[in-house]
Amino acid sequence: MSQILSDTQNIILCSTDSASESIQKFIVARGYGEKVKALSLSTGIPESTFSKIKYNKDYKFEHRTLIALLIDLNVDFSTSMSILQKAGLSLGNSKEHIVYKVLLEKHDSVDIPTANMLLKENHLKELAGHTRDKPNKKRQNISR
Repeated sequence: MSQILSDTQNIILCSTDSASESIQKFIVARGYGEKVKALSLSTGIPESTFSKIKYNKDYKFEHRTLIALLIDLNVDFSTSMSILQKAGLSLGNSKEHIVYKVLLEKHDSVDIPTANMLLKENHLKELAGHTRDKPNKKRQNISR
């Protein structure tokens, strides 16, 4: 029997779920199930990557890709850290990882353009190679 790890807005993640299975649950729960083009546009992640995530439970995420998904899918900090761990990733004390932690902590007030703006201001690579210009006005009250 699997242990329940988190119940975030009625999304139940089990301890036996892989990172890609966990992300897939959020994709479906947030209404993107068959609308990967919209998610691809908002995250800057190629549509082909979503197919790999869906059909490969052992998909190997890069930090930037997984952080972009966690932010865009509005996953809370605790659950985000758990999913990162499932992916075999961690956030240390590097400048880049500290900024990622801030972005994940502010998940409800940050979107991808805002996150990329903060990364750019800190001379870091943008998330998932995405370069949208304008942040979403309703979610840009991030404190640094």
